[in-house]
Amino acid sequence: MGKRKKGQMFLISGILIILGLLMVKNLLGVYQSIEEKRAEESIILDENLQNILKEYEYCVGLSSLSSDINQTTYENLVNLTSYIQSDFDTEVFFVFVYYNKTAANYTLTIGNYLGEKINLTIDGGTEHNISDESYYSEKASATTDKNITIDYTFRSENRREKFLVTTSANLSKAFFDITIKGKNINLRRKDLYNRTW
Repeated sequence: MGKRKKGQMFLISGILIILGLLMVKNLLGVYQSIEEKRAEESIILDENLQNILKEYEYCVGLSSLSSDINQTTYENLVNLTSYIQSDFDTEVFFVFVYYNKTAANYTLTIGNYLGEKINLTIDGGTEHNISDESYYSEKASATTDKNITIDYTFRSENRREKFLVTTSANLSKAFFDITIKGKNINLRRKDLYNRTW
């Protein structure tokens, strides 16, 4: 009778070991599927972000054909941003510069669609507070090439962007800093569009 119990204990412990190994394998499979979903989400978000940036470039390029380039570009950028934010969870910061060679002046427009107010300075000058879903614009004369530096703080992060405004021809230049958010990952990309004529 004692030998029978000993054999049963080996059998029961063997079954428990096999069940334990199967459970560990299943746990590793769950981790692997989470990583696969994250990689898949990253690919989809990256494709969406690339398409969004192409739409912004197209918007600025098309707007530069208008008779009132500044107003048309601003309205088109705002409309496009509203449309994109209705479909995707995004944060958008854009800068648009139009240089008119005939008038020898440029207009700088900065749009804040980051979800909160930002403070910015242009070329180290006066600080401007820009509310979410609003913009700041200024006009200045320029007869020689001009470097523009924009410093702004967003979520305690200091950011700096630099642009060169060339004065040899009419210029339409745009900078985009876009973050698209997913369930488990956020992707951020910057893009610069430049057109002269």
